[in-house]
Amino acid sequence: MTALDHPDVLRMNAASVHFLSPLTPEQLESFVAMATFAPVVELDGRVVAFAIAHGPGVDYDSRYYRWWAARRDDFIYLDRIVVDESARGRRIGSMIYEALDIEATTHGRVLAEVNTIPLNEPSLAFHDRQGFVRHDLVGDEGHQVVMVEKVLGSGAHERR
Repeated sequence: MTALDHPDVLRMNAASVHFLSPLTPEQLESFVAMATFAPVVELDGRVVAFAIAHGPGVDYDSRYYRWWAARRDDFIYLDRIVVDESARGRRIGSMIYEALDIEATTHGRVLAEVNTIPLNEPSLAFHDRQGFVRHDLVGDEGHQVVMVEKVLGSGAHERR
């Protein structure tokens, strides 16, 4: 992802904000600067998908990142992924996750969260198909997520 992609990324994030946190241009710049993985996907010269993921030890003030960092030593945390509605059904999300798995191999696991309030059933089903295991529910009546984890190999270690 480059600065030239940011307007499209911000537009897609805003369109999916009911499942994601809002994102300002300054936040996006900061998130990408600390990201371990930040691809975009283009179709016909137009950005139609993006993802942002962070490794351990970054100064990222996310409730969910901190939840995982307190429980796992090494990981890639997928903060957000969006596929534009016009490009859905083309396996773009699956391709991003395949690339993320490769990026995360040395870390041993991919961590994320999926909304349960508001319910994001397509994302829950997608993560189930991708091999993620559901853990704790985090949040309250207004917004709740389930923490999900995909272990990639025998080298992954839990913090006890």
